[in-house]
Amino acid sequence: MTSKGSSAIADEELGISRARINNQKNRLRVDLNDGTLQDEGILRRVKNHTVAEKAVAVTALGAVGTSMAAMILEGNPLLYVAGLLSSIIAPYSVYQQVKLTDIAALKETHAKLQEEVGRLSFQNKRLKASVTELSRTVERLEDVEQALDLITNTQNQSVSAFAEQVRENKELLSKLQVSHMLHFLRIKSLLYFVSHIC
Repeated sequence: MTSKGSSAIADEELGISRARINNQKNRLRVDLNDGTLQDEGILRRVKNHTVAEKAVAVTALGAVGTSMAAMILEGNPLLYVAGLLSSIIAPYSVYQQVKLTDIAALKETHAKLQEEVGRLSFQNKRLKASVTELSRTVERLEDVEQALDLITNTQNQSVSAFAEQVRENKELLSKLQVSHMLHFLRIKSLLYFVSHIC
């Protein structure tokens, strides 16, 4: 079975739709600005300071600045309390905005990790199917190896038997040659004897 055929069977066995596989293959796209390949599944870089963080920081700085100016200009004890509270709340709101940005980045990271876990799980299933197929192939190859060992042993025995038969035939041939020579000598002697008698 070809690897292409076993891959198709593995996909069908796992219940994976072709559309999902194509989506995985089409994740890469070319950035037309610089011609580099970019994976749409890669997390985007989180900026050190987002626009929302900068806006909250500017607003907080403005609130603290105006409350300080009001405290200095008016000198009202109520403005001192309001200025103190705005001086505490403004940096805290900036801190909260940073944490919200971090949470959004963590949510995106979590979603990408879940997607990667799904992709790796899919690849793991395909690898398990490939390992099973390879195990079957190894078992078949071991059977073939045993058969070849048996054939080789049989051939070695056959070669040994053939060599023994050749040796026996040589001995028989030499005996026949000796016998033939003796027979020839007998006939020659007989002819000699007959020729001298007649």
